[in-house]
Amino acid sequence: MKILIVEDDKEQAELLQRDFIKKIVQPLAPKVQVNIEIAGTLVEALAHAATANVTILDLNLPDSDPVKTISSIGAFRPPVIVMTGTDDEDMMISCKLHGASHVFVKGQIHGLCRVVLESMMRDVLVTQGFMASPPKHGT
Repeated sequence: MKILIVEDDKEQAELLQRDFIKKIVQPLAPKVQVNIEIAGTLVEALAHAATANVTILDLNLPDSDPVKTISSIGAFRPPVIVMTGTDDEDMMISCKLHGASHVFVKGQIHGLCRVVLESMMRDVLVTQGFMASPPKHGT
């Protein structure tokens, strides 16, 4: 299984990675191997998105605008969980309309690991044919 963290702030990405290792990777080992990839730009993220089971996405990347970022990553199959520094309801609704499964405000991420784990499990069930794929937004 693979978690893709798309975050241009290296410290924030490493903090998420450490939290995921402690709360997801270690408890699942050795029965389930979970790899964590970090991308700092949209270009890097697109190179890894097709093989991710879940993507944690910062909208404000240096090589993209928020709508392009979420639309580009959302075009891939895995669930997309958006992390944003803004507690703006209109932006959160826009994220959901463009394909985000969940939206978290940075600093208010209680429950993020649970949502990541649930999203990974759902993705595995869909890819193995045990569960129907959720409909894409806007279709």
